[in-house]
Amino acid sequence: MDRLKRAFSKLRVGRWSEAEALLMAEKKVDPWNPELHFALGIAIENQGQLERAVTHYKQAHRGRPERNDFRVVLARAHQGLGQLTEALGLWVDLARFEAHQLEAYLRMADICIAMGQPQEAEGALKQAVLIRPEEDPAWLNLAQLQLAAGRDEEAAESLQQLIHLRPDLHQVHNELGRIHLRAGRLDAAEACFVKAIEIKSDYGLAYNNLASLLQQLKRTDEALSMFEKARSLQEEPLAALEFNHAHCLSQLGRVEDARVGFRALRGDPDVGIRALWAELSSIAVVLQTTQQANEERDRFEACLERIEQAMDAAGDDVNPAHFDPILPSFHLHYHHCLVRSVQKRYGALVHRAARTFQTQLASVNRTQSTSTKWSGKRRIRVGFISAHFRRHTVNKLFSGWVRELDRSQFDVSVYHLGHWLDLDSRSLALDVTLHHVPGQIHQTAARIMREQFDVLIYPEVGMDADVLRLASLRLAPLQCMAWGHPVTSGLPTIDVFLSSEAMEPEPASDQYTEELVCLPGLSVCLKSPAKLSDGLERGGMNLPSDRVIVLSCQTLSKYRPEHDFVWADIAQQCPEALICFIVHPSAVVTEAFGVRLARLFEARSMRLADHVRFLPRLSEGAYHDLNRMSDVYLDSIGWSGGNTTIEAIYHGLPVVTMPGKTMRSRHTAGILQHVGLSHLIASDEKDYVARACRLIGDAEHRAEIRNATQAAAGALWGDLTPVRALESFLKSRVTESQ
Repeated sequence: MDRLKRAFSKLRVGRWSEAEALLMAEKKVDPWNPELHFALGIAIENQGQLERAVTHYKQAHRGRPERNDFRVVLARAHQGLGQLTEALGLWVDLARFEAHQLEAYLRMADICIAMGQPQEAEGALKQAVLIRPEEDPAWLNLAQLQLAAGRDEEAAESLQQLIHLRPDLHQVHNELGRIHLRAGRLDAAEACFVKAIEIKSDYGLAYNNLASLLQQLKRTDEALSMFEKARSLQEEPLAALEFNHAHCLSQLGRVEDARVGFRALRGDPDVGIRALWAELSSIAVVLQTTQQANEERDRFEACLERIEQAMDAAGDDVNPAHFDPILPSFHLHYHHCLVRSVQKRYGALVHRAARTFQTQLASVNRTQSTSTKWSGKRRIRVGFISAHFRRHTVNKLFSGWVRELDRSQFDVSVYHLGHWLDLDSRSLALDVTLHHVPGQIHQTAARIMREQFDVLIYPEVGMDADVLRLASLRLAPLQCMAWGHPVTSGLPTIDVFLSSEAMEPEPASDQYTEELVCLPGLSVCLKSPAKLSDGLERGGMNLPSDRVIVLSCQTLSKYRPEHDFVWADIAQQCPEALICFIVHPSAVVTEAFGVRLARLFEARSMRLADHVRFLPRLSEGAYHDLNRMSDVYLDSIGWSGGNTTIEAIYHGLPVVTMPGKTMRSRHTAGILQHVGLSHLIASDEKDYVARACRLIGDAEHRAEIRNATQAAAGALWGDLTPVRALESFLKSRVTESQ
């Protein structure tokens, strides 16, 4: 007994080996003593020999099974050795005893997570927070399980509980911000990321997430600053962060810098495929020379080849990692008139990347839905899919189709993929079932598949990555796109391109991989613009009262270098004109365009600033004020204005346009022809300059054309003829496809 006392004394002061020696000696005398075996296990475990210790803990538990402290230590030891089944049984027993319930449920949750049993783990954690609501690790683990199960809103509630308990946990604010971001609650997400940074100023992950959010909000300069801060906090380069930084540079128009970043990531196992797609879509926004257009196309095709090779190497392993990073070829379309061949190759590649996901969707469809082919006895189910069912050109042009399809014949739903909901979104939702599904591409695809639409209509394909991904899948028997982005998709999954009879050249079908179907007139049913104003006059925009204000307000990528001489000719012949462009969201792009024009003006001994003004980005009310105070509207050549022209005509602005060989170069010409103003359409660049100069120099002629334009504008609104034609087409084609 004296030896046992000395052994326990050694244990209390942490002299483990001496305690073990004494206990082993005593064991020879009293080999079945449970307390001795328990003490021996502790001495051995503290010397790092857990497997030996478990033998003694088991003996102690067998000798005194009513001792819960013995059972707790044995359960912990089994768990420490990865003997999860044995540990779980002990913790389940211990959960019956109030003194041990909290640890038991927390430990059970850990084991269930390790064993791949998330539902059981979640149940244990819920019991733990009922016992002790202030148990913050349990709330965090519960939220992580709910996130993994795709139950973001439940996870958000768990994180809110945790923040109430521990408002100082920066990681929790960051995780809650990510949930808000996925749900499209951008203001709430921003507040969470900012709070995480306030708590921990060197928290690089929050800087990265905040930067990604700012990119979505088009606050790209701020986003770049946040990405650079996040990079400065990393001791070693982090591939995902380097990718995000390069992507931000690309959005800012710094494409050469972006390409360097993407090239460095090509072989990375985590982001390599994403980098290939991003490099593909990193295309110069504004060209400096006509030759650069060919160089950009060659580079684009080389990138296509690299992605094709990566998919060849993946073979049957082409998976969502190849599908999720798909990005549009948007800016390439501004460089060339005819892009069908390269778009067809690009579309085939996108479709190939979607192959595995398409197979998964086919399985979902078979197990969760039944086929309900249209037989004429029910309404035709039509789904519209876009990221722009808000205050946006696409919505202004095509929401008339959504609103005016005959509800006695068509069951209409809208899927809005964009992050923003505004008054226009909510107005549309009063007329149609609108599903707001931002950032949920896989779930949305499965949901659309289960809906068993007869036809899907994409108002545009090519502007938004999520829309492009959905369009690359076969989700309905008939799939159509419209001219919100007026370029062929190249996708084998898009059957029909719905275009405008007034805007297409002859012939036109050879410019599309889809079947071309032209609806009458402008093809759309337009509402008259809202009467918006910020109450600005010329002085409020720093525009002179004694100049003729010539408005040309397209995005700067529409102005190609081969047409720059037109602006120089007009400035040279009409010095009283002040030509007004609107800056690009990227200062880099605006500067590139300005430098290009300035070079030509200087070659003619003119200062660009004397003839050209770059106006800031405007609110919608200020933009309408600008139209009211301008004198002439000059269309871009090669890629014409659409909604901008419609709004210029609404304000009575005299318009000059020059159509080309593609639909996208003929929007304004089609609009003018539709309202009876075809005499404002120029035949070539020389005629364009002459017509513009006459409007600028002859105030009486300008007033006459303004009056005629104001009188003609009413013909733009409420034309239901294209909608009735669309209905006839859909009925006939759905019958054929079924």
